[in-house]
This record gives sequence, structure tokens and C-alpha cells, in this order.
Amino acid sequence: MKVKDIRSNRAHRQFYEMLIRNARKKIDIMGVTANRFISDFADTDSTHENMRVLFAAMSRGVKIRILIPEATYLESDSQRRDAANVRSKLEIIKKEYSSNFEFKYFNHLPTHSIFVVDDECILG
Repeated sequence: MKVKDIRSNRAHRQFYEMLIRNARKKIDIMGVTANRFISDFADTDSTHENMRVLFAAMSRGVKIRILIPEATYLESDSQRRDAANVRSKLEIIKKEYSSNFEFKYFNHLPTHSIFVVDDECILG
């Protein structure tokens, strides 16, 4: 695995969108709530293609895995609300893309974010 970039923030939506569009095998994500990622790239209510690129990737056979902390390990009420919101979205996506989509929770404080696409890794 090669490190593609170390990002100080996640403000570059197009950067991540292009990585998802070019994914061929897998996308692995570890973060805090995954709320922004799901809202930006797997919006089940949107008709805009750029808001649904994660679904297109899964349709091509790309395997998606998301790892986030249990809500009790989040620091703020806002993060806990985001976590509750995203949990229901993840369940909906799992029902539709059961063979290509997996999410799990870990039991400790989140300390960093990792975004892996095929053999490229972005750390935050």
C-alpha cells in the first residue's frame, strides 16, 4: 500500500469523488461518524450522479467497508446525533448492496481517519 496523501481537512470533495469513481476493487474507510462521507457520496434521496458515486462503485463490484466508533465513544452531542443518523443510512445501504457493503463499530475513541481505495491510502 502506498500513502497517497496526508490531508489536514476533508474539504476537497472532488478529490475523494474521483478516487471513488476510479476504484476497481475496494474502498475501506475508518473515521468518526462517516456522516459527511455518506451524505456526499451515498445520498439515497438524491438524483444527482455525483451524490451517488458510492452506489455506482458497488454496482461495478467494488467492495466497501466502513469502520466507525460506537456512539458512546464520541465526544460531542453533535457527533452522537450524526452517528445515529448515519447508522440508519448504513442499514438501508446494507439491505440494497449486501454483497458489496459492510460496516462495523469499534470500542474506543477515534483518533484518526483512514481512506483506502484499492492500493492508495489517505490519512487524516
